[in-house]
Amino acid sequence: MQLYRALLAAADNAGEKVILVGDSSGGNIILSLTLEALREDQEKVEEIGGTLRGSPRPYPTALMVISPSTDLRRTNTTIKTIEPLDPFLTPTFITSTARAWSGDWDPYDSKLSPLQADVSLLTKVGVKVHGIIGGYDILSPDAVKFRDKCAQEGVYGRWLEWDKQMHCFILTWSYGIPEANEAVSWMIDVLKYE
Repeated sequence: MQLYRALLAAADNAGEKVILVGDSSGGNIILSLTLEALREDQEKVEEIGGTLRGSPRPYPTALMVISPSTDLRRTNTTIKTIEPLDPFLTPTFITSTARAWSGDWDPYDSKLSPLQADVSLLTKVGVKVHGIIGGYDILSPDAVKFRDKCAQEGVYGRWLEWDKQMHCFILTWSYGIPEANEAVSWMIDVLKYE
């Protein structure tokens, strides 16, 4: 959180925008960190009778999440449906990594599972959330739920959902995979207008 606050303050002082990008667990980190910072700020402004919209704190302009891990509880039943299609991830693996990541914390805690957070706080300060997900990724059902929750709360964002693509498929662009190259172009187009 200290690094997040320092980065945003330095960018604000320099008159620069910040767009945070993360894939897989990195997507979890930028979502959780931003949402937790907003939650902390909301509590502070409520104590003095203000609103988050008028908060002097700087925030990212946008977040770009690629195959994000959005719910460490791993209870979405669609995970089992996608399991035979996912060439990399298994329910056992993602459950064990979620358990290790959570440590002594409850995986339901919004600091770990952005799907459990109050995403309306993003709308209050105008943070956009964009994403890329593949249909053959067992993390995608929770990412879709997160995307839908953002839409319901008025969080603006553009999402590329590519059927029959694996976890973090965009990272295969360096191998000349056409779908990954197209996804990279899509991401650049989205972010250059932020």
